[in-house]
Amino acid sequence: MAGPQNDSEAYVAALCERSFLPLWSYPNPTGKKGKELCDLLVVFGRDVAIVSVKDTRPSPEAGEPTRTQRWVKKAIDGSFRQLAGAERWLRTESRVTDADGTRAVDLPPLDERRVYRIALAFGGEGAMPLKQGDFGSGFMHAMDEQAFDTLIRELDTATDFFDYLWQKEDLVSRAMLLFEGAEEDLLAFYLSQNRSFPEELSMMVVGGGMWEAFSASAENQARLRANEISYVWDRIIEEHIDGFRDAPRPAPPSFVDVAATVWQAERVLRIMAQEDRYWRRELSTALVEVIRPPDGRPIRSRFAISPERRVTYVFLRLRGDEDVEARTQELLLRCWVARDRFPDHPVVVGMMFGTAPGDPNEMLLLDQAEWGEDQREKAQLIRDELGYFASPRERRSQGREFPASDDE
Repeated sequence: MAGPQNDSEAYVAALCERSFLPLWSYPNPTGKKGKELCDLLVVFGRDVAIVSVKDTRPSPEAGEPTRTQRWVKKAIDGSFRQLAGAERWLRTESRVTDADGTRAVDLPPLDERRVYRIALAFGGEGAMPLKQGDFGSGFMHAMDEQAFDTLIRELDTATDFFDYLWQKEDLVSRAMLLFEGAEEDLLAFYLSQNRSFPEELSMMVVGGGMWEAFSASAENQARLRANEISYVWDRIIEEHIDGFRDAPRPAPPSFVDVAATVWQAERVLRIMAQEDRYWRRELSTALVEVIRPPDGRPIRSRFAISPERRVTYVFLRLRGDEDVEARTQELLLRCWVARDRFPDHPVVVGMMFGTAPGDPNEMLLLDQAEWGEDQREKAQLIRDELGYFASPRERRSQGREFPASDDE
């Protein structure tokens, strides 16, 4: 049986749950023969993070270098062994259950799976070495509490977090990486380079103080201010995780195939939660302008796209006490037209919002992979008869994570 969490494990689990949401975080999952597999497992699409947490204080009695050697052996080497063992067992499994057996997670297929091994070594007081690399069992990330706290708060979506780990491992595979600073300094360089590491790098010295300089910079402060609206997206997801349950829904219009409309609450939330921080900013801006138009003129509906994930979102603003079935049918019809507008985006998420507290707030999912002449004709009929998105005005994203200054 999996054992209880200590304070450090509980802290990590809570921090990850806030960032990745409980949709993907599994504290103390059960492994071989009912024993604890690791301290935290995160499963996000094809990405799997195995996390081991060790909270170890350096021995005050031992002198150097014995003191350091003992700490590394227990805090880091011990985690590396647990991570390697957990991954070996996961290679034989397709599903893992959480500590109390109430939730199970399906693992991605082995040939598609990307595994990240993360050793969190707490208690070193910033004075202990943090070795990391491939020691024969795949790349091992090692972080202390300050580095992990910074990463998980800065890369606070699963997409952003896993993208960083993937690109860091790619960098180490092709370049020599020397740390004079800390993990946070590498993160500062990554963010300042448009969330990438230049391909031409063959060696990189990570200097100290980079994170402090970056985080205090005017460019970063502008980015943080621009990101504030993106947390509207987070709040919508969080409000629905516990309260959003499958419920009877109005039937779709007769000329829309029932099989094309999939009412899956959890999948809608997973799709929304896959958006990274930048696109949450863009999508939230589009959504908020529907609810509170900047020029005061009401906006009935708007669509917005997420090009990297090939998802289209349709936002519908409710008016007063509208009939439930009528407003749901309108949202579905608008989703149908939006699906036709972007043929390469098979998934459309529809979202209805009121303008006052207590107003209904509903979502639906249109998942239509095949799109042929029949579907296009129906979409054209909707445009012609009802005028939904008949002549939309397009506005393109600037694509800048760091807002341009006024003099650009």
